[in-house]
Amino acid sequence: GVDSRHADQQVRGAVVLPNGTGKKVRVLALVKGDKAAEATAAGADYVGAEEYIEKIQKENWFEFDIIVTTPNMMGLIGRLGRVLGPKGLMPNPKAGTVTMEIGKAVTEAKAGKIEYRLDKSKLYESNVALALACQTAKAKFDETVEVHIRLGVDSRHADQQVRGAVVLPNGTGKSVRVCVFCKEDKYEAAKAAGAEFVGGQDLVDRIMKENWMDFDVVIASPDMMGLVGRLGKVLGPRGLMPNPKAGTVSPDVAKAVAEAKAGKIEYRLDKTNIIHCPIGKVSFGAEKLDENLTTLMEAVAKAKPAAAKGTYFKSCTVATTMGVGIPVATTKFGV
Repeated sequence: GVDSRHADQQVRGAVVLPNGTGKKVRVLALVKGDKAAEATAAGADYVGAEEYIEKIQKENWFEFDIIVTTPNMMGLIGRLGRVLGPKGLMPNPKAGTVTMEIGKAVTEAKAGKIEYRLDKSKLYESNVALALACQTAKAKFDETVEVHIRLGVDSRHADQQVRGAVVLPNGTGKSVRVCVFCKEDKYEAAKAAGAEFVGGQDLVDRIMKENWMDFDVVIASPDMMGLVGRLGKVLGPRGLMPNPKAGTVSPDVAKAVAEAKAGKIEYRLDKTNIIHCPIGKVSFGAEKLDENLTTLMEAVAKAKPAAAKGTYFKSCTVATTMGVGIPVATTKFGV
């Protein structure tokens, strides 16, 4: 959700991967004095200053993968900008490669530190995009990962609505409180499936009179919709009104409850033709998040209206609660 054309919306940094990258990294430390000894002790492959700068300029020498240096050396290294820049080798404070802590910088580079920067012109495969989202999540809480899918439909037309529900294979990471409206003969089945609240007229009265809303999902059996319909003005604006397309109006309330508890999410277009859905938590890791995203995208693809023309998936972006949007390639989903 940023515009990389603006300097104040750039996203760049570095992170040490806990299991490394599997690649041997050759480090060039452009430093002088006691920092040279520090870099050597930390394991730098090449340590020096003017001699290596001259070697790069005259011999086009590039037998290294990363450069670390100190701030006072940047005036000298700046001469190499046109050579190092296009190769992504120019030292940068945000990447941790311009620092007074040279020993630490070398150690982290050897341990598997990678630099990330957002290329808004590039579409990332879903697994790569989600890995980037997880790596760039910096909040102190377990951030939710969301997907935003822009579709080539017009939500103003009834025959171009896209709505449904799908059970994510790895859940959402959120504890869901379920309220069920059904006849008494189904009370026990609903409770056994995990519903927190089960009832009929008593729940309607509680919601209308006490403005009680301590639940996240509402499920109803078809024969209770006449009663639940009275709550339309209360539940509708909150997106809680039971709906057959979302699987929340069902004769088998126990199954509906079990699916809600297992991580069933509803997807539907907003007024700008975009679907917004949570697909899990950062703590899930990229692999499980990718499984959830793939399941959702396949469900949305199958829900393509017959009246939809042209490109169906206009764009897809994943983002963490406090993170930036990362564009995802949608070609593998077939529409």
